[in-house]
Amino acid sequence: MSQPHRDICVALMGKLVDGVQGFAGCTQYLEEPVRHDPNGTHLAIWFEGVATQPEFNTTGSLAMEDLYAIRYWQGAPERPRKVVDEDTAADVEALMDATTLVLMANQENVGTSYATRFAGARKFIGRDDGAPKGGMVQGFECAVTARRFEVYT
Repeated sequence: MSQPHRDICVALMGKLVDGVQGFAGCTQYLEEPVRHDPNGTHLAIWFEGVATQPEFNTTGSLAMEDLYAIRYWQGAPERPRKVVDEDTAADVEALMDATTLVLMANQENVGTSYATRFAGARKFIGRDDGAPKGGMVQGFECAVTARRFEVYT
């Protein structure tokens, strides 16, 4: 990961760990995880891609809009007949809501970004493909956009 993206990921991680009570003891990742360990709680932030914003370009600089992903997950209990545990699902939703509030409260000067915006979120539950039989995991994913300038002069 290049330095501008690393700066934004590290800054986002810091804001979330400080601002969301349930993230304090999470295992932290600054890249998209290949496998999702069902043991403990986990928080990952990584750079997804970039687009230019021609309407903000000036002579000698290029406005960039980066896309970052945030994923939180924890183990999900194996339930008979695949019944959803509503209490645990509500806990995951509460963490997702708290994450949204922290992102909305920190929209300026996050790492090398001058404008950071919450772009959406969704919950998930499923099996991780890393374990021989797969361990059940549940959590949520968020998308965040971050604007920055690349100066070429």
